[in-house]
Amino acid sequence: MKIAHPINKIAITLALISFLIGTSLLLLYITFKWSTLLHIGINYVRIAFLVNAIFLAFLIINALFFSKNTKENLITILLFLLNIPITLIYIQIV
Repeated sequence: MKIAHPINKIAITLALISFLIGTSLLLLYITFKWSTLLHIGINYVRIAFLVNAIFLAFLIINALFFSKNTKENLITILLFLLNIPITLIYIQIV
């Protein structure tokens, strides 16, 4: 699927980066059990939540204004929201 709107490209990149950073922090914590990593991870979740929530608002506004690209906008929002259950699973693991 070709992505037409730059905001959707940025959102997919942001979602992927958020996932990779969160997964890396989890794997490092599981491997080394350093309490510092736990604090870094908790702060990362807080910061990522704020950044992603703001960007999600932009995505919703984009979807409302560019309704002719509904499929692209909805897929982007869905991919963006996939990090929420992943984060909740990671929190349960820790």
